[in-house]
Amino acid sequence: MTRGIWTSRLAVLLFLILWADSWGGDTLSRFGVRAGLGYDYISQEYFLDSLRFSGEDSSVTAALLTSDYLDDKKGFIFLEFDNRSLREKELDYNFEIGWEQTASVYRAIGQGFFALGKESDRLESEFSFETKQRYSGKAALGEELNRLQGSLKYRRKFSPDLQTHFKLYGENIAFDSTGTYLYNYSRLGARAGLDILTDNLNSIYFNVAYEHRLVPDSNDLNFNLVRSTLGFAGNLGSGQLSAESSFEFKDYQFPENRDDYYLGSARIDYDYPLGGKYSLITGLNTEYFNYRFDDFIGSDHLLIRLEMLLERESGDMNQVAVRVGPVAEILKINSPYDESDDYVEFAGKMGVDIMGLAGLLILLENQTGYRAYRVDPFYTSDFAFDRLTVIGSLGLIKPLTLDIFFSAEWEWHRIQSDDNRIYLIAASLACAF
Repeated sequence: MTRGIWTSRLAVLLFLILWADSWGGDTLSRFGVRAGLGYDYISQEYFLDSLRFSGEDSSVTAALLTSDYLDDKKGFIFLEFDNRSLREKELDYNFEIGWEQTASVYRAIGQGFFALGKESDRLESEFSFETKQRYSGKAALGEELNRLQGSLKYRRKFSPDLQTHFKLYGENIAFDSTGTYLYNYSRLGARAGLDILTDNLNSIYFNVAYEHRLVPDSNDLNFNLVRSTLGFAGNLGSGQLSAESSFEFKDYQFPENRDDYYLGSARIDYDYPLGGKYSLITGLNTEYFNYRFDDFIGSDHLLIRLEMLLERESGDMNQVAVRVGPVAEILKINSPYDESDDYVEFAGKMGVDIMGLAGLLILLENQTGYRAYRVDPFYTSDFAFDRLTVIGSLGLIKPLTLDIFFSAEWEWHRIQSDDNRIYLIAASLACAF
């Protein structure tokens, strides 16, 4: 706990020194404070056929069991300083540090950004840190941790149509207690990219990256990762096309190539105007995992997802977009261990986006459908489902802002004992000035 306290104190001291030293000159500076209350909740409700395990007189005969993984009320305060230079070759930077505290746990968190140079020749750096400690009660395995990550990026624009960038990044996570599936690690990586802008404002981009993870307590968990991405965004016919393909190879140090895999993925989204305020949005996503060593956990599989949505946009003062349409998903597993997991899923999807005055933002998405397995897996069965996600932000009265995130999934299985419910809620009421 002492280490976490000193980390936060040093961060505050650094913040105040930079704040005090940056006023004046050819700069635009802003200092802000944000404080408030928050609530986080994650719960799962699931049905079990308890007679299979304990008999009808057991205390678990109640069909509905509930597990609350998180149910925390918290207070928080964040300090932010932003400095923008009016001269091209001087430093721009932004810092934010904060403190969150529940009845038993505190978190000291912070992030920062530096930029030097003009748009055509620019050096950028980002960093963030987190310290989480329990000050009341016994800490669970992995609950207390220290995390630090940062990156350094150089961007060079050779012409209005050609730009390159090179990025180095790293991360270190250290837990106060580790276990079989919980371990300290460090990640180091590099990425290089090329962006091309054509005469009709179409964008073509290509990235290649390498990453290495180091786990001090287990050499087997070290890995090397190589990834490449090719993408396009622009006009095609009368519509707008966004397409991206990527390839990834991950190489662990386990014997017999265990957990090593190749991953190929592709995404295509096409927005075609139908006239007036209507458009048709078609999306296709595919991914193929090929494991070099097949086992029960790592199985080759192909996942395909297709959606076709009719969208209508309206509104003057408040912008509203509504999307409705069908969605289909297919999973095909090529493994002698779990071919029974193959499924076909169909759903109806509805999305509503509202952006308006007073900082109003509402993003809602709901899917209602059915998943059918090729054969019943031993642990589940075919089911109908409803998945709901709501993100909202509302400026109540200056300077108060209410932010809400809610996600839920309901599953009604053919075998009732497999029914499942999952809920996630995060909300905060903040005062900023």
